[in-house]
Amino acid sequence: MDFLPTETRRTISLVEAQANQRMLVTSAKVSVIGSLLAAIAMAVLILHVK
Repeated sequence: MDFLPTETRRTISLVEAQANQRMLVTSAKVSVIGSLLAAIAMAVLILHVK
């Protein structure tokens, strides 16, 4: 990385930061959807047991 100019390195780190942010948002969405599905499954099970 040392042979790259400062501007290029800054741009690369910016792009990496944005990619990390997107990954975080995606995993957050996935976990929210997962917990929603789990809650629905639990409700269905409880209703069927009664």
